[in-house]
Amino acid sequence: MMSRGKWSLAAAGILLASLPMLSAQPALAADTSPSPGVNRDQAGMVVSHPIAVRFTGPHGVPVPLSDVTRVTVDSSLGESFTFAPGHPPPALPADRIVRNQSGLAPLIIRYSLREVVIDGSNVVYGGKQNFFVHASGVWTVDVLLFPLRIEVRDALFGFGIGRAVRLRFPDGSTRIVKLGTGHAVTMTELPRATYQLAARGAGFGLTSPTTLSKPQVAKLLLLSWVDILAVAVFVVLFAVGLPVLGRRIIRHPGRLRLPAWQMGGSQGPPGPAPADTAEVSEASAGDAGGAPPPGLTVETTPAGGTPESRQTRLPAGRPVFVRRHSGHARTGPAR
Repeated sequence: MMSRGKWSLAAAGILLASLPMLSAQPALAADTSPSPGVNRDQAGMVVSHPIAVRFTGPHGVPVPLSDVTRVTVDSSLGESFTFAPGHPPPALPADRIVRNQSGLAPLIIRYSLREVVIDGSNVVYGGKQNFFVHASGVWTVDVLLFPLRIEVRDALFGFGIGRAVRLRFPDGSTRIVKLGTGHAVTMTELPRATYQLAARGAGFGLTSPTTLSKPQVAKLLLLSWVDILAVAVFVVLFAVGLPVLGRRIIRHPGRLRLPAWQMGGSQGPPGPAPADTAEVSEASAGDAGGAPPPGLTVETTPAGGTPESRQTRLPAGRPVFVRRHSGHARTGPAR
């Protein structure tokens, strides 16, 4: 278009209709003053195309678009785009026009996946998967999904128990999964995330966190009514039996402590003679000639009663001791 010795490059837009692309925008719109002779001018155009995204899990199994909440991509120009996989942008620029020593040249734009969210968890490594915009191009995104096997066992006895498992996802949503054979279930294609698991059944399920970053087996514990009954019986027996059973520790020189239980009036071997114990031997109890006495007379005085005397024969060759207590006396062979 000529106007008072000047012409405009806006006429370059006429060429866009004949190019095989969805849209193109002039990157340069300027007025040029022609000079005598041959005039050469350049027009740069930014090309854009629509995109489509699909997702695959392990072994190339397709993942429904409805499972994906959002997708975020970053361009090499510093721009960021966030969209739902079912509603991508109408078009993304494939390049930009830059000027070098030879003139205008296209600079290809690279797009990197930063985030793909499923059930509140990012299932891609940011910046690892890169794409370029092409005509009728489809981006195939590999997402991190792993199998998780859950087994429920009794807390005390270890046998299989339970009827279901409750899963809490990172976004706060929960799901109840029924257990199968052997009180276990295998869940396939779970997003990489940290889950809160709790068993359900006849008792109290214990909550356990599980971080899924590879194929994994999670074992949950259920405090069943059998466990509660067993603990209650043990507590009752312990509480009732403790007053009935007395405990004493027998000390042997150079040996370990040995517990000895006694019931009622039964007594074990006497210990060392305490400070208030009188020891009598054949030599001390005999006469001046050393003849052993026929016996030892022990006198006991019950509390508030009449003194009583009884005669005890001394064992041959062994001393005996007499333990003096208020209200009673006891004799036995000295150790």
